[in-house]
Amino acid sequence: RTYTLDTLASDIHTAGLRIIYSGGVLLKTLANFQFDAALESGIVSQGYIEAIDGLSEIYPDLSSSIYAVIGN
Repeated sequence: RTYTLDTLASDIHTAGLRIIYSGGVLLKTLANFQFDAALESGIVSQGYIEAIDGLSEIYPDLSSSIYAVIGN
């Protein structure tokens, strides 16, 4: 299933749970195949990965993946 932060939050609340924290992981700057190729060729550095992960905290809707920590 594909979610946005809003649809994920809606399903969580419908299930009677509450969101403790939500966010994104790795800002989506390239298609997956492009990112894989950039990693393999050494174009993408550890610093780049850390930078796009930091940006995903600011722009979770633009991230490769989203998540929610939930409680009841």
